[in-house]
Amino acid sequence: MSDSIDIELSHCGKRYRNVDVLNDVSLQIKRGEFVTVLGPSGCGKTTTLRIIGGFIIPDEGQVTIRGRNVTHLPPYRRNIGVVFQNYALWPHMTVFEILAFGLRIRKLAREEIARRVDRALEMVRLTGLKDRYPRELSGGQQQRVAMARALAIDPEVIILDEPLSNLDRRLREDMRIELKRLQRSLGVTMLFVTHDQEEALSMSDRVVVMQSGRIQQVADPRTVYERPANSFVAGFLGSANFIDGDVLAIEGNERGRVRLAGGSVVDAYAPSGVRSGDKVRVIVRPEWMLLRREPSPVAANEFSGVVREVIYEGAAVRYGLSPDDGSDTLLFLQERSNADVLEPGDKVRINVSNAVIAED
Repeated sequence: MSDSIDIELSHCGKRYRNVDVLNDVSLQIKRGEFVTVLGPSGCGKTTTLRIIGGFIIPDEGQVTIRGRNVTHLPPYRRNIGVVFQNYALWPHMTVFEILAFGLRIRKLAREEIARRVDRALEMVRLTGLKDRYPRELSGGQQQRVAMARALAIDPEVIILDEPLSNLDRRLREDMRIELKRLQRSLGVTMLFVTHDQEEALSMSDRVVVMQSGRIQQVADPRTVYERPANSFVAGFLGSANFIDGDVLAIEGNERGRVRLAGGSVVDAYAPSGVRSGDKVRVIVRPEWMLLRREPSPVAANEFSGVVREVIYEGAAVRYGLSPDDGSDTLLFLQERSNADVLEPGDKVRINVSNAVIAED
């Protein structure tokens, strides 16, 4: 294994009562990366994190941290910092005592414990609060204490299990920035588990999308969003419209021409396995469609339709549109709210600026 790999899972599996919750999962995380594992409830993301942390032993496969096989080692022998969803702060201990607990287990000298606690609190900008109890702290401060506890042991990697889910939206956004700032400044490897798509896209170097105990795609946020590996990834990560069609031709630079069900033809990104004549599903995200209000013939990469729903969302307006193909399909399009708002029944043209053929 390369010295640049901090965490490696090799063909890991886990089952309970003959039900596979993790199935042949392999993953490499590079040193200094911020990697997010994303997926719906029950997809196996938390099980993956707990196997890395040593809280669950896999039924098969191997876990390696910096080249050392830790598959059967307990958590305290893995040198991993852990931030739990509920922070797990002991209410009867002060902030200092909470941070010092793991250091005392490692039998460090009193002076070294004090130095590390002070340094960790400085990292998370909580200097001066070490004598407070958790009940005397805000939710954001409690989250920072949990982070400081993970940092105090000088971990090789830090794993975080939905640590922002208990915060309100504004505080969650602030803590995303703070957490990413901290990770970059320290250069520490972080594995972050969440079901929040916005967190995954905004914070990560790479995103791991899971479903039913298997990894569906591993890529940087832009690739996962704009080039989803399959319909599940497209539908789970953000909003997506799915339109059936037939591939007319495959052109250079992974582009294809697709005739949609209503007869309109659009250009779309075509993965390597797609061939001319294939029946496919085309993924079109709401922001990849542009409304044309002026009446004129339908041009290339366009189709006509009727507005059915108008949903005001503040910065944007979301429209539900029925294409003029006789189907019951309802496509959703997003437009900035400073444009003239349409009404149900208005006839429009829709220009498709981007589309992706799904690999299923």
